[in-house]
Amino acid sequence: MTAAQTSTAGTSGGNDQPKRGAANNAGRNDNKKRKEIFKGDIEEMGGAVLQFPDERNRRSAAQYERFYMALKDYIGREVSVGAAKLWAKTYVKEMDPSWEPPVPIKPTTNKNDVKALQLYESEKAAYVKHIGATWPAAKLEIWSTIMAQCSPKLRAHLQQLPFYDKAESTHDCIALI
Repeated sequence: MTAAQTSTAGTSGGNDQPKRGAANNAGRNDNKKRKEIFKGDIEEMGGAVLQFPDERNRRSAAQYERFYMALKDYIGREVSVGAAKLWAKTYVKEMDPSWEPPVPIKPTTNKNDVKALQLYESEKAAYVKHIGATWPAAKLEIWSTIMAQCSPKLRAHLQQLPFYDKAESTHDCIALI
C-alpha cells in the first residue's frame, strides 16, 4: 500500500471523513430484538387490540378508544342475529353490566286493538326465544372477542384479578373492558 492509499483507507472518497451508511453499521444492532406486533386473533377487528403500554410500539397511542370503537363496529356486523345483535351492541354501548334486553310491554291503552296485541305477542315470543339462547350466546361471543384481542400478557394478568372468575362465569363483558 502506498502512503496516499494508507492515508485514505477507511475514509470515503479521499476526504478525511469516516465512511457512513449501512455497510458501516452492519451487525451493530444484532442484540436488539424488534417487538413482534400483536394484531389479535380476529382479523375483522382491524388490528384493534388491548396491550400493556410496554408491549406497544413506542409511537403507538393509547389503544382503548380505538379498540372500543372497533368492538362496537364488529358487534354490529358479526355478533349474533336478529334482536340479539341489537341487544349486544346496546349492551356494550351502554357500558352497564346490569343491562338486560327490554321486556316487551303489553299495550294498555286499547285492549280491543288486535294489531297491537298481535305485535305484542310476536315481540314476546321473539323475546322468550332470544333471551333463553341467543342473548347468552351473544354475550359469550362478545367476551370471546375481547379476550381474543388482548395480548397474552394482558390476558394472563386479567385472569389473576379478583373479579375475573365471576365475570367470566356470567360473561360480564363490561367488567372486562
